[in-house]
Amino acid sequence: MKNITVAISNQGYQDARVWAAEHRTSLSKTVAFILENLRDIPMASRAFPLAKPSLTRLSESARQ
Repeated sequence: MKNITVAISNQGYQDARVWAAEHRTSLSKTVAFILENLRDIPMASRAFPLAKPSLTRLSESARQ
């Protein structure tokens, strides 16, 4: 298992922590799930609506 460091805005961090708490999970597990499922962007965006705009941009940039 690898550890990573991610830079995020204060507001993005707070929003993500609130989302994770509301869904009874950790921010670490949320980020890990998203990263492990990047190949299936549509599924990840349904599972994590908070991340949908970023996932859509990732998907679009991957096609270019």
